[in-house]
Amino acid sequence: MTLPLLELAATTAKKSGSSPILLLLVVLGGGYFFIMRRQAARRRAAQDGAAGALEPGSRVLLRSGLYATLVRTEGDDLIVEPSPGVEQRYHKQALLRVIPEPEPDEDVAAPSEHPDPLEQAYEAPSATREEPVVPPAPPAVAAADDEAPHAAEPPAPPSAPSPPANPQDG
Repeated sequence: MTLPLLELAATTAKKSGSSPILLLLVVLGGGYFFIMRRQAARRRAAQDGAAGALEPGSRVLLRSGLYATLVRTEGDDLIVEPSPGVEQRYHKQALLRVIPEPEPDEDVAAPSEHPDPLEQAYEAPSATREEPVVPPAPPAVAAADDEAPHAAEPPAPPSAPSPPANPQDG
């Protein structure tokens, strides 16, 4: 049981004298080229759609990974504000996507109803916090005075025995 494509390649190879592998490579190369062209067209269409949704004040993500706010467009350029007071110019091709505005959810409680526990920890009085345990300081080392008692000197290590005299050194 063989595939029809392989059968076709085998009969074509017998007629023309070329290898069936060469025909298979040409077919695979054409398929690869076709798939790559379709993906590029999809990316281009998505980018054009994102560029069409641009309005001043929109949050955008650039291909470099920079999140910024769109200030204005000038021809093929985008003027974005990554931080307040800082404006930078990028080409429209640098735009990856427009970040959608988060829709307010009515189920989410207001911040005043449930305060942040970290903010509460910083605002809590210090009396309620546990004080850190500080280990006691090591005893002070006595100065090298004559009045300070000296510890007994450790005994010196035994010296190695001297080698025997050479009888040939006369």
